[in-house]
Amino acid sequence: ITQVQAVFLFSYVLRNKVRLDIEAPVFLDYAAGVPGSRLTVDGRMRLAQANPLPVRGGVRTLGGESLLPLDRVVSGPELTFRRIIAEASGKNDTTVLAPMRTSWDLAARGCDPRCEFTVTVTVRVPSEEVHYVPTFIEVCKFSWIQFIATVAFVAIFVIPLKRFIVTQQVVQSIVQDDKPAEKLY
Repeated sequence: ITQVQAVFLFSYVLRNKVRLDIEAPVFLDYAAGVPGSRLTVDGRMRLAQANPLPVRGGVRTLGGESLLPLDRVVSGPELTFRRIIAEASGKNDTTVLAPMRTSWDLAARGCDPRCEFTVTVTVRVPSEEVHYVPTFIEVCKFSWIQFIATVAFVAIFVIPLKRFIVTQQVVQSIVQDDKPAEKLY
């Protein structure tokens, strides 16, 4: 065996601000120049988002359709590795495996008819940021805080600075009357 292609399906569930329940495919495609007896992969599964997730009531399921339909018999052309990758990559939210460490063990000589091949995959799921579209209340809360911070800055720094400049005459000023001067004779 010189190449391994595999699809691992996980259930990816988020239950905080964004409620998401999707089938998370992880693709493994590894090719080596020499025959092997074992492939060991250690990687991190990450959520790949094309667009931010909307925050709405209920749980968002993407299409509700599995990449590998279990309710019917599937033909050979429907189960190609390329088709499954294309379908999963076309979704807004999918997962990717970022391999951190990969090991390929060479096959023993002379074991051609009865060679065993082992694939060991360790998938780690670290905590990560999920981008979402904030609700109207979140936007109002953030804008109110920004408004208060701006008013506080002006009240604490700009008004006393203006008062100091005017009372201490830091900037030279000349009093000028806007009315044209009238002749007195």
